[in-house]
Amino acid sequence: MTARGLAPIRFCGDICYSLYLVHWPICKATSHLLHDAGVRGPWGAACIVLPCCVGASVAAGYVFHALIERRFLNAPMLKA
Repeated sequence: MTARGLAPIRFCGDICYSLYLVHWPICKATSHLLHDAGVRGPWGAACIVLPCCVGASVAAGYVFHALIERRFLNAPMLKA
């Protein structure tokens, strides 16, 4: 749990529901724009489209988490 190498996975786990909500429209729009820009084929998809979609989805998921979802998370219980 405290391994530094797993920090990106832990971060995505913290915002996983936000990622779930935003990834489809972000990936659809990004892949469509890149396809229209001429990025086609399996290598273009693997080397350009996939990293762009992942980066844009994580960024949008974080913004969604910070602005909206965080308000609805359960607050930690206070000890009496």
